[in-house]
Amino acid sequence: AARSTRIDQDAFMALVLASLFSIGVIVVSRHRSYSADLTTLLFGRVLAVDTADIITTAAVAVVALGVLVAIRKELLLRAFDETGAEAMGYSLLRIDLAVNLVVALVVVAAVRAVGTALVVALLITPAATARLLCSRLQSLMMSAVGISALAAWLGLVISYDASVHHGIRLAAGATIVVVLTALFAVVAIAQALRTGMARRRTLAAVAT
Repeated sequence: AARSTRIDQDAFMALVLASLFSIGVIVVSRHRSYSADLTTLLFGRVLAVDTADIITTAAVAVVALGVLVAIRKELLLRAFDETGAEAMGYSLLRIDLAVNLVVALVVVAAVRAVGTALVVALLITPAATARLLCSRLQSLMMSAVGISALAAWLGLVISYDASVHHGIRLAAGATIVVVLTALFAVVAIAQALRTGMARRRTLAAVAT
């Protein structure tokens, strides 16, 4: 199956809002008068995560992964063939409830450490980016995890380097969101260029 180069409007709007929010916090955080509480609410305290937070997040991750593995067949049918899922006797409502409960559990567990904006960005942007690169669900999920890890590492490195070596105060969580958005933009532009080139080659071949 061909890779999808289209992104749902809701996902795109959420991505744009999260990235613009992050840029705003980065700008505001450079001033000494900014509210640290607001930044903590939006982007958590990534650089001050303690052992309890790590244990809690890891436990929630195991539970969430277990639930998704347990309902993977139903989830695939729900995503790609609703009629078939209903014909096989699966309850779409129960599947949706299970997924929403997992998402809610992850958000509640992560929001204290990484903040609301970063949670939203991590839920949407890696998957949206991976969707442009992958055609299989398993590959998409693995790619989304890799993109999340890469963006988190790059964001922390950039924030640390700017703060320590250049005296520029950057909120770590906001920087991660901006990196996620930048990765999405690079992939989207590359895919658009690739699609355009393929279309031009096809038209040229037809013309000859």
